[in-house]
Amino acid sequence: MTTITTTISRPLQNKSFILDLSGYQRTSYNRILDRNNRFVVTGNINNILFMPQNMFVKDSFVWENKKYNLKNQVVCNIEYQDDLWIIECKRYGLHAFSNNKDEALSQFEEEFAFLCDGLLKEDDNNLTNDAKELKYILKNDLYSTSEL
Repeated sequence: MTTITTTISRPLQNKSFILDLSGYQRTSYNRILDRNNRFVVTGNINNILFMPQNMFVKDSFVWENKKYNLKNQVVCNIEYQDDLWIIECKRYGLHAFSNNKDEALSQFEEEFAFLCDGLLKEDDNNLTNDAKELKYILKNDLYSTSEL
């Protein structure tokens, strides 16, 4: 059994955080926030991730009838600003926005599919150095694709 204890420091006390345990194998876990602001997690847990509430992780992208599975999760940002939902993934240089959250998320999935399908098939001789670097990142991050 693994026990993880972390103390939430004073500058972070007024912020909301998400503890992401999804996707990890575990038989059980308990969560406790004690009087000293210690967050204690016990159980069979491989990884634990604290992140600000405007961030989320993705381990796959889905567009139309195709699913793109990643080897590891990537961190993405989402925020609501000036009547727009803005979603980005800095690792891939993806940005999507809309006044409707569901539309922004859908555009985000489409952007990844477009990037992945187009860039991975393109001959390196036709790509800039930045595009070649991104292609390399995508190749290494993509675990598999499947039809839904």
